[in-house]
Amino acid sequence: MSWEYLALGIIATLVILLVVFRKNFLVQKYWKYTLILLPAAILIVLSLIVKKKGTETKTDSLAKTIGKVKDDLTEANMETAIKVSAAKQQQADKVQQLEEVKKIDDQAERLRRLAAMMN
Repeated sequence: MSWEYLALGIIATLVILLVVFRKNFLVQKYWKYTLILLPAAILIVLSLIVKKKGTETKTDSLAKTIGKVKDDLTEANMETAIKVSAAKQQQADKVQQLEEVKKIDDQAERLRRLAAMMN
């Protein structure tokens, strides 16, 4: 149980006790002060409850947004890793082709194949 609800319970109990014992001398003496202070206390506690509930919903929506951003970043990282691995594989293929071209003894043929690899 949160402290706001506990405070409301204490205030309600105090109001009931004041009504029951209103014939008492002290209660009659301070009755006008209690008519001012009790509603003010109730309003303060209720406003705190409303503000607390408002921040809880903002926190929940913020957590959902952060989770969504994390998921998007994870997906982007996976896509990037796949693209990098594909580029490395293509580069390895190019290096292998270059090694094969280097083995050619004929210089004209070697230059023709190197030019074909560049295009």
